[in-house]
Amino acid sequence: MDQQVSASREFTTSLIVMAFLTVISIGGGLFFLGSALVTSRLPFRSIDVKGVAERNVKANLGTWKLRFSVADNSAQNVIKIAEEQRNTLKSFALRQLFAESEIELIPIQLSDRFASTYGGQKPEFRFHAQAGITIYSSNVDQLIVASQRIDEIVKEGIVLEEGVQPKFTFSELNKLKPEMLTEATQDARRAGVQFATDAGTRLGDLVSAQQGFFSITARDSAENDNYGSGESQSLMKKVRVVVNLRYGIVK
Repeated sequence: MDQQVSASREFTTSLIVMAFLTVISIGGGLFFLGSALVTSRLPFRSIDVKGVAERNVKANLGTWKLRFSVADNSAQNVIKIAEEQRNTLKSFALRQLFAESEIELIPIQLSDRFASTYGGQKPEFRFHAQAGITIYSSNVDQLIVASQRIDEIVKEGIVLEEGVQPKFTFSELNKLKPEMLTEATQDARRAGVQFATDAGTRLGDLVSAQQGFFSITARDSAENDNYGSGESQSLMKKVRVVVNLRYGIVK
């Protein structure tokens, strides 16, 4: 009988201890959970910085469109004049050392102005024709030289409607992108380190990054110029990219 009572007491004691440990365990878990929740609610400190990379480059492709218009009361005559003037332009281009493959003839466009005139006074010449040539070349320096000899065209009696200046493009941007992005990223990080140092803190991990678009403008254009203003006529160009990075701040 005494053994049964003793065993019952030991069992009851064990249950009490287990219950106590369970309460402690749950309480401790809640404590740590509460601590984590508090920590997660602390304000996250970060800074946003910009990095810039620029390159001065020379255009590697050029286009020079020389277009004119002529008028006459005979459709046959106006077409003949247009063909002669177009051939004159082609001869000029060949004299400037451009290859046949770099010269493209612009088809003759003939219009009847009488057909588009309703009432009132009719124009002096009935038929109007437009034509010309386009030079596509990677010899951009020669395009500059040729454009400075445009007086030779004027002396031939050709009045140009388009073609005073060639247009230039830079088509090798993809070759520059990796190096420029690396440089812009390094520039942004330097700015972040300097800011953190001045604030008495330390730059943490990179949180987010946003790449800006690449822009190509005339090399000598002002910062407040309209985007692309004069860019196509400029042989020398400026390639620019801006990246936006966000870093954490560590005390």
